[in-house]
Amino acid sequence: MALDIYGGDPRIIATQQELLRSAAALEIAINELDAAMFANPEMFLDILPNPLPSIQLAFALPGLIDRLQRLRTGLQLAAESYFSTEAQITRLLTELMQPLANLSWFMMQPNPVSAALSEQVSRAAATMAVVGLTGVPAMGKAQVLGQAARMAVAASGGISAQQLLARSHVNSLALGIPVDASGSARLISSQSVVPARNVFGFAKRLQDHYWSPASSIRVEVFERQGGRDMVVYVPGTQSFLPGSSNPLNIQSNLTAMGGVVEAPSQQAVSDALSRLNAGKNDSVLFVGHSQGALLAGNLASSPQPYEVKGLVSLGGPIGHLNLEVPVVAIQHAADPVPQLAGVANPMRENWVTISSDQEFESLVQAHRVSSYAQTAAELAGSDNPGYQNVMKQLIPGEMLAGSIYLRFAGISES
Repeated sequence: MALDIYGGDPRIIATQQELLRSAAALEIAINELDAAMFANPEMFLDILPNPLPSIQLAFALPGLIDRLQRLRTGLQLAAESYFSTEAQITRLLTELMQPLANLSWFMMQPNPVSAALSEQVSRAAATMAVVGLTGVPAMGKAQVLGQAARMAVAASGGISAQQLLARSHVNSLALGIPVDASGSARLISSQSVVPARNVFGFAKRLQDHYWSPASSIRVEVFERQGGRDMVVYVPGTQSFLPGSSNPLNIQSNLTAMGGVVEAPSQQAVSDALSRLNAGKNDSVLFVGHSQGALLAGNLASSPQPYEVKGLVSLGGPIGHLNLEVPVVAIQHAADPVPQLAGVANPMRENWVTISSDQEFESLVQAHRVSSYAQTAAELAGSDNPGYQNVMKQLIPGEMLAGSIYLRFAGISES
C-alpha cells in the first residue's frame, strides 16, 4: 500500500490559493526573463560595459528559466491535486444520489413537498451514515451504508451531516426537547503498564482493549515532576440501541457529530478524567477510533481543566473541528467515515494526515480498528518531515515513574 502524508511541515503549509498565487508570480518572472534573454544585446551595454557578464548572463538565463518553469509547473500540479482532493470528496458524496433522483424525480422539483421530503431523506441518510459506519466490524451491507453516507450531503443541498444534526439539535433544545441522555464512568480495574512510544503502539493498545469489556475507557497515568501525563483510549461505536446503557451507542454518534451538546460517551470520558482529578498540571493525549476520535476531538477543541497534549485519530470524522493541538489523523481512502466531517483535513503545522489507498473487501473492513492498526504499523521509520514534526509535539516526554493503567466503564444514564 502507499501512504500519502500531508500537513505538519511548516515549510510546505499552503492553501490552494497561495499555491496558485505563487505559480502566477513565477509566471511573470519567467516571462520577464524570457523577454530579457531575447532582447537586443546592446540594451545591456549601458549597465554592463564589460561584455563578459552579458555573455555569462546569456548562458545562465536558459537554465534559470527552465528551473523556474519546473517550479511553476510543480506548484500548479500541487494546487490541482489540492483541488482534486476536494472534488473527489464531493463526487464520492454525490455520485450515488442520481439513482434516487431517477426513482423519485419529484424530489428535485422546486415545491414545498419536494423540499420537505428532501429534508427528511437527508436526515435519514445522515443518520444511517453516522450510525452505521462507525462501529461493529460484523455490521454488514457496507454498500448500502456507503450510499447513505454519500446521499446525505446531496439530498440536503450541500449541507453536511454535522450541520444538519447541529440544526436539528438546536431546534430540539429550543422546543425543550432533550437531545440525549447523560453519561458517567466508574473505575473497574487498574494495573501497571509500560508506555507506548509511537502511533502503532497507541493504535495496537486501543485495538487490544476495544471490547474488554465493552464501553471501557482506558486511561494510562504517568507521574512526572510537577504533574502527570495521561493517555486516554476511546473506542468507537459499540451499541446500535439508542437506549443502551453503553454510552458508545448510536445516539451518541449523532449528538457528538452535531456538536451542540456533549454526548453521553463524551461525558463518560470527561467523568473518568474528573475522577482522576485531571487539572492544570496534567497533560492528556487522546487516542480514538471513529466515534472515539470525534469525542476526543470535541474535547480537544474546547477549554478543559487540563492541558490537551494532542490527538491520534484512527478513522475519525474530525476535519471540521478547530484543533490547535498536535493531531495525527490516519484515514483510509476507502473509508467514508472521515469524510462525514464534510471537509478535508486542514494543512497546518500542528496537523498531519496519513492517508492509505489500500483496497479492502468492504467499507466496513476499511473502517475496522484492526485495519487502522495495520496502517499505523506502516509508519515505522517514516522520515516524512511533517509527520516527524507533529510527533515531536505529541509524544509526552518522561513517562516512566508511577505508570498505571486504569479502566473505566462508561455508563449511559437516561
